[in-house]
Amino acid sequence: MGLHSYSQPTSSPPSSINSEDMASYCNKGIPFGCWCGMDLIMETNEIEPNIGRRYYLCSNAEGGRGHHLFKWMDEAILEELDSIRYKRCQLVDDPTYYEILGEIDDLKEHVKNINETSDSFACKCNHLNLRHALIVGATAISASHFVCLFTIFMYF
Repeated sequence: MGLHSYSQPTSSPPSSINSEDMASYCNKGIPFGCWCGMDLIMETNEIEPNIGRRYYLCSNAEGGRGHHLFKWMDEAILEELDSIRYKRCQLVDDPTYYEILGEIDDLKEHVKNINETSDSFACKCNHLNLRHALIVGATAISASHFVCLFTIFMYF
C-alpha cells in the first residue's frame, strides 16, 4: 500500500476460518435464507430429545444431506436479542443519542401543537357552517320560527 492508500473496512470473517465456523459467523441471529440462495422453512422437531422444538431449515435440504442451513429457532432469537442489546449499548454511548432524543421530543410537541390548532380551526369552521345553515334555513321559514332560530344563533 502506498502512503495515501485506504482500504475499505470489511465485515468479512478472517481467512483462516474453517467452513463450520464460517456458517456460524454468517448466521448470527434470525436467518433470512440459506447460503445456497434458497428460502428457509420453519418446522417443528418430532424426534427425541427435542420434540416440539422449532427450527429453520433450507427448503433445498434433502434429509439432512448437504451443506444447507439448519438452525434452532430459540437459539436464533437469543442471538438476535444479544445483537440488539449490543447495538443499544453502542447507541446509548453515542453523545448524539441524547441530542436526537431531545429533537424527537421537540418534534412531538410541535406535532401536538399543530393538531390542537387544526382541531380548533375545524371547530370554528363547523360553527361557521352551522351559522350559515341557520341563516339560509331562516329565510325559508315563518317569522315566528325565525325568532326561535335567531335566539339559538346568538348562543353559538
